Amino acid sequence: MPTSRASELTRSAVDDIRQWVLNGEIEPGERVREVDVAARLGMSRTPVRQAFQLLSAEGILDARPAGGFEVPHWSREEIDEIYQLRAVLESFAARRAAMRSDQVPIARLADLAAEMTRIGRDDEPDRHLLGELNLRFHQLVFESSGSPRLVAALTGVTHVPLMHRIFFIYTRSEMEKTLQEHHLLVDALNAGDPDWAAGIQHAHILAARSVLLNRLARQDQPRQDQPHQDQCSVAALSDDEELS
Repeated sequence: MPTSRASELTRSAVDDIRQWVLNGEIEPGERVREVDVAARLGMSRTPVRQAFQLLSAEGILDARPAGGFEVPHWSREEIDEIYQLRAVLESFAARRAAMRSDQVPIARLADLAAEMTRIGRDDEPDRHLLGELNLRFHQLVFESSGSPRLVAALTGVTHVPLMHRIFFIYTRSEMEKTLQEHHLLVDALNAGDPDWAAGIQHAHILAARSVLLNRLARQDQPRQDQPHQDQCSVAALSDDEELS
């Protein structure tokens, strides 16, 4: 098979598998098998195997100790630790970016913030797209810090499925608040104010942490009207939760 064709198949497999994970078709903790994915995609196992390796590097899949891959699953304690680390590192990244604001792509950040706000105002917001744009926004702030070491450290704690999933549990008011914080961060970076930028980013991450942990805590409490939500896991977070 020509190399270009093999690469095309691998890219296609990466895109499809990533989307299955992010939209919840494959749940956290679920094992992903080469043979099953290859059959579903109608291709050989070789490009699927390569796709698994690439997705593992992205944090979309985890390598299993006994072999194979699975979708990452996080306990409440792990989620708390991830968000605490993100709050520290992302606020530092925002501070550094503000200190070199003349090199920050302010217009691009502003465009992303505006696009997310527009989508968030729709009657039925495209939460998949919001998750993707949110990731781009945060990564752009990372890169604007001018520190490859900091970007590498952030990559290690920025779990893409977890960041993406948060948009599926936000209520309308929570979503509006987090999207407005993006605009405030752009203002702080544009003003070149390190303390303001760091403060906004720190609060922004901890607010998302609070939403996620509170939702998980609610799922710990049996509710007669919604018995299917009693289990406590990130996988149990509903894509169909009503907006308030």
